[in-house]
Amino acid sequence: MCDVAERPASRDIVRLRALDGKRSGSRMSREPSKVSRSRFELEENGEVAYLEFDLDGSGWMTLWHTEVPPAMRGRGVADMLARTALEYARDNKLKLDVICPVALNFINKNPEFKDLVGK
Repeated sequence: MCDVAERPASRDIVRLRALDGKRSGSRMSREPSKVSRSRFELEENGEVAYLEFDLDGSGWMTLWHTEVPPAMRGRGVADMLARTALEYARDNKLKLDVICPVALNFINKNPEFKDLVGK
């Protein structure tokens, strides 16, 4: 395992998976209209951490839930998933509805993402 400073950018290691079971590979899809209910995943040693979200087709992304297995905790995995979701929203000009407390906490610690939260 590499140190945080040596980790590749989150986009290089977190993948987007539609809940129909199809994986998009090692990089995220750039087409929000192709996804409705999905999750960002990080797999390590057979365990998967994920952040679930929905896209409504009207420019809104809802961040529902983040789950990190015990063996992957304490290393910033949840923050990496949240950052990936927020960068995805920004790149695709989406507004956010944040239900997930992990994602909300990340936004509060990183004010550069606050403008994404819908009003």
